Amino acid sequence: MAKEDFFKRQIEGIIRVYAKLLFNKEYKGDEWEEEIPTTPEGEELSLQDDLDRMLGQGEIGQAEDLLFEVLEEAVAQKVSRRECEELVTWFYEQLSRMSDEELERGDFSREEIIDGQAQALYLCIQTEY
Repeated sequence: MAKEDFFKRQIEGIIRVYAKLLFNKEYKGDEWEEEIPTTPEGEELSLQDDLDRMLGQGEIGQAEDLLFEVLEEAVAQKVSRRECEELVTWFYEQLSRMSDEELERGDFSREEIIDGQAQALYLCIQTEY
C-alpha cells in the first residue's frame, strides 16, 4: 500500500512537470487546473512564450528565476536531460541576442548570461534521462 502511494506520487510529480513544461498546465491530483495565460487573440501561451514575454518587458532576472524554478522541479521529477538542455539553450540564446542596452535596462550583464547558462546546464545534467 505504501509502495503504491509512493509510486503514485512520483508519477503525479512527473505529470505535473511535463504539463508545466510542455503545456503550461497545472495538475492537481485528479484535476487539471486551467490557469493558462493567453494572448489577446485567446491563444494559449507556453512556458517559452511566458519567458519570451518577460524578456521583452525587461524582466530578465524574474525570467531567469522562473527558468530555474522549472528546471529544479524538472530535475527532481527526472524530466529528460535533452528537454532541459533545449529550454536552457533557447533561453540563453534569447539573452545573447539582446543588446547591451537592453541587458543593462534589465539589470543583467553578459557575464551573468554565461554564469547562468553554466549553472542551468549543470542542473540539466543532474538527471539521468
